[in-house]
Amino acid sequence: MLLGGGLLVGLAFRWWGLIASVGFACFLAYAWEFYSPAVAYAVIAGLISACGVVAGSLLRRALR
Repeated sequence: MLLGGGLLVGLAFRWWGLIASVGFACFLAYAWEFYSPAVAYAVIAGLISACGVVAGSLLRRALR
């Protein structure tokens, strides 16, 4: 789900979508009240979505 969402964001917004994945990780950390295991999950979710954004950006470049 995170990878697919990141893929769509990367396809639509190119490399600017990386800002969205960082914002998503910060939102998760804030929503989970900075509980230490939850922050680790938020970082992992941010990295997975960032990988999706990069893949979407590369897919967009390949489709041109």
